[in-house]
Amino acid sequence: MSNRVSVSMNVTMNNVATINYMIKTNDSWDYLTNCSSFASAVWDSISEFVLTPIGVDTPSALARGIRSLSGYTTNQWLTPRLMAILKHLL
Repeated sequence: MSNRVSVSMNVTMNNVATINYMIKTNDSWDYLTNCSSFASAVWDSISEFVLTPIGVDTPSALARGIRSLSGYTTNQWLTPRLMAILKHLL
C-alpha cells in the first residue's frame, strides 16, 4: 500500500504565472534544496496554507505538512475533480 498524500486547490492565471516563475528560477538540486523543498516552495508561493516544514525538507516532512491541511486525500492518484473530467472526456 502506498503512503501517498495529496491536496489540491484551484489556481488562477496569476498563480500559473507564479508557478512558471518558480519553475524557471529554481532549477537546481542539493541536499537542502531538493524535490520536497521545491514542491513546498511552489505550493507556498500561491497558497495561503503553508506547507514548508521547520528544518530539512524531506518527503516525510512534506507528507506531514499535507496531512495538516483540510481536504487532503491519501492513496489517490487522481483527484475527484480530475476523475470527473476524464470520465466526461471518455
